[in-house]
Amino acid sequence: MSPFVPLLSYLRPWRAVLLRGSLWLTATALLALVIPWMLKRGVEAIERGDYADLLLFAGILALAALARGLARIASRLSFLHTARRVEVALRRDLLQRLFAQPGPFFDRHRTGDLLARFTGDVTNVRMLAGFGVMTILNAAIVYVLTLVMMLSLSPSLTLVAVLPYPFMLLGVKYLSRRLLYHSGRVQEGLGQVSEAVEEAISGQAVIRAHGLAHNRCRRFSELNDDYLQ
Repeated sequence: MSPFVPLLSYLRPWRAVLLRGSLWLTATALLALVIPWMLKRGVEAIERGDYADLLLFAGILALAALARGLARIASRLSFLHTARRVEVALRRDLLQRLFAQPGPFFDRHRTGDLLARFTGDVTNVRMLAGFGVMTILNAAIVYVLTLVMMLSLSPSLTLVAVLPYPFMLLGVKYLSRRLLYHSGRVQEGLGQVSEAVEEAISGQAVIRAHGLAHNRCRRFSELNDDYLQ
């Protein structure tokens, strides 16, 4: 199942903000196309010796660059604001679900693993809801606008330029699977380290009484080394 499916219920209340952010992304992409076009017109004005047009195109280019920067900031604020709200709602729902679990649930799941998921996993969801959604939408908008511009200039050259894309998509799919696998391993290692720390803190009286501090430090170092690998 796609990770976006359960995320949709958290994004739906903020669809107006996401729509506004998408419009700002579209404006950013359009202004990005205006800048090189104005640069081209400015070079042509220099070749003609028409310095009045050169100043005009330079002014439009500067305004477009400024507007693009402001539009980019506005789009990021929209998506990052939504991501923070999603994180708050997700943490609240997770806490409510955790309180509703019976006692055997905590026997099956280590405390350190739960702590790791409440910190690392929720942070990853926030990144997906913010930068992830923004990056996907921005890439889609930029590719569509760029493809339209390229087709208007040279359809045959555009076809040659997009030929490597299927191979690139296959490579990205392979790397995404590897990244997901290693991300799971990292979260598992973090859970083990968190569990060791939690046990050491909660049982420090027993550790001191039996002189187990050295063993606990050695165990923590081993888990930490495995986690860093």
